[in-house]
Amino acid sequence: MNPAHVLLSATQFVTPRQCRYLRANGEADARAPTSSRIAASISRVRGGRSLRCAETSQPAPLHPAVSTARRMSRSINRPEISPVSMGPPTSNSTAWMVITTLPVAFALLTSWLPAPRAKIEARVYAADVTSAGPMLNAMDQPAGQAPAFIPIVTVRVPGRVNLIGDHTDYSFLPVLPIAIDRALIVQAARLDAPIVQATSERFPGSAELTRNEPYRGEPWGRYIAGVLAELETASPGTGARIHISGNLPDTGGLASSSALTTGVLAALLATWEIPFDREDLATRAVRAERHAGAERGSMNQEALVFAEPGNGLRIDFQPHERRLVPLPAGLRIVVASSGENVRGSAETRDAFNERVIGTRLAAAMLCDTIGAEFSQPPRLADVIGFPEAELLVDELPIRMAPSSVSRSTGIPLAALSGITAGSMDDRALYTVRPYARHVFGETARVDQAEAALAAGDLAAFGRILDASHRSLRDDVSCSTAALDALCVAMRQAGALGARLTGTGFGGFAVAAVEPEHVAAVIEAAEAAAGGPAFEVTASGGLSVERA
Repeated sequence: MNPAHVLLSATQFVTPRQCRYLRANGEADARAPTSSRIAASISRVRGGRSLRCAETSQPAPLHPAVSTARRMSRSINRPEISPVSMGPPTSNSTAWMVITTLPVAFALLTSWLPAPRAKIEARVYAADVTSAGPMLNAMDQPAGQAPAFIPIVTVRVPGRVNLIGDHTDYSFLPVLPIAIDRALIVQAARLDAPIVQATSERFPGSAELTRNEPYRGEPWGRYIAGVLAELETASPGTGARIHISGNLPDTGGLASSSALTTGVLAALLATWEIPFDREDLATRAVRAERHAGAERGSMNQEALVFAEPGNGLRIDFQPHERRLVPLPAGLRIVVASSGENVRGSAETRDAFNERVIGTRLAAAMLCDTIGAEFSQPPRLADVIGFPEAELLVDELPIRMAPSSVSRSTGIPLAALSGITAGSMDDRALYTVRPYARHVFGETARVDQAEAALAAGDLAAFGRILDASHRSLRDDVSCSTAALDALCVAMRQAGALGARLTGTGFGGFAVAAVEPEHVAAVIEAAEAAAGGPAFEVTASGGLSVERA
């Protein structure tokens, strides 16, 4: 039996200096809050929630046919690749009995689904290790070049649509994404040299990287470089050949960069026969993407790894919990491109990091005013449980320099930033109040959206999406004229609500639609922006198969 897998979320806290804000360097916007300090006598309540632990259980007894299949395929019985035990056949397992003209192995491997080991009460979900044949057929991918090598590992990693909760995860506040039925396929084979050669049907050109050396090549190759930085000491002297295909658009907003990073990471670990579980994979994928230059939270990676078909995935980060949110039967999800490709641009990364810094400055000032303990770096999750915090948001300065916040709160600059993917200019003025206002409002909208979905109130869910887009447009300033027009067009065509999804600055919008309006909304979206628009369904997370 595999060792117990324990989900822990620990934060180091420090005590803030109890001091008021000072005007610093004569900055016009660096004003102190007009309200007096509120005594720090209100205890922080987290609803009695504690760290969650998921312990693996004994595997269920296997059907004899499944036992045969396990002996026939090395891909099915490799616990070092996935901590998933193979369960008994489902009610659909009789399908293989009628496929008498196909090879027995194929029928066995494709006729059942494994039962997850993780208990739903622990809010840890295990995705399947699947057979490559059905996986590739289900992609419905266009014809393209086959890899110029024989792969030993195939990874399917889905895209992600965030239904609600954008620009909250890096503040350790909740999100509600789904994985979608469009995905990247990463195939890999081992090389006995410290070189990674990558070809792609999805991205231009090819990439060749030498391990532990700087990478200068195709922009998408830096995500592979980020993975190699994360695996710097793993399997020294070895490399891989990688081929990337699939039908996931790469224009931003559907987590194509995170899918690429997570898929390549899983493929290399499996190819080099390095044990990993899904918690480990998601954590390392976040670090790998930060090596590539984006100071993101872990929403994308957790959605790509832990999602389940037909469900949203509510993720809380402080304390760290996940739970499935069933989607109502009458809800359809349409996504549409704005026609603006923002994937991986340096300008977008810098704009994203600026918003991360702004929220951390806001968190530091609110913690200091309230007298709350804060993590390093400070995050708005540290104060979200204080009733007075939301009132004090409107007392924050519009903009503030990190050096001024450091002097007024006593927090060292290094602890204030915590930026690993980029740098912070300690004398520059960063937007503070509008970003914090959005985060508080979006956190409430995640709760409201989950309640609306549980009640089947699609109209309310649509209104919540509209409110989110207004906040992202007006406070976070990450929408564009094309995204605004796209959302308007989808609403006018019958969508219940629409908003940008993901980082913004272009990319995709998402709309909640009733079944009878799907075709009209897609047509209106394509007419408004000229880019692709299509319906998506909530799918399962990443899967790994060995030849």
